Amino acid sequence: MCETKAHQAINNFINNGSTIAREKIVFDNFESLALSWFENYKLTVKENSIRSVKNYLKVYILPALGTYVLPKITPMLLQSIVNDWSKNANTSEITSGKREKGKGKNYKIMLNIIKRILDYGMQ
Repeated sequence: MCETKAHQAINNFINNGSTIAREKIVFDNFESLALSWFENYKLTVKENSIRSVKNYLKVYILPALGTYVLPKITPMLLQSIVNDWSKNANTSEITSGKREKGKGKNYKIMLNIIKRILDYGMQ
């Protein structure tokens, strides 16, 4: 009896990566994954961080990647998007101490947010 349960636990671990089967959540596109990640992220940070990341998502990340289905997001696609952000940042005019909307220079931070979202999706 004990051996049977032990074998079942081993088989479950081999098949599922754990001894308890996890429910798989399927995301339709990058936007649904990003919004799910953001809901969890908000629980771990302060209000200013929430505001900053929400702005990065709204202005840059979701317009660039939101409609993509996850298997279509490749390193080449991400590099192309980051290159566009970099070019826009370099051509931005600064008036009253602010850059034009959509031409932020923090594209490295935005790439880090994308990586965190994709890592969250892999869990």
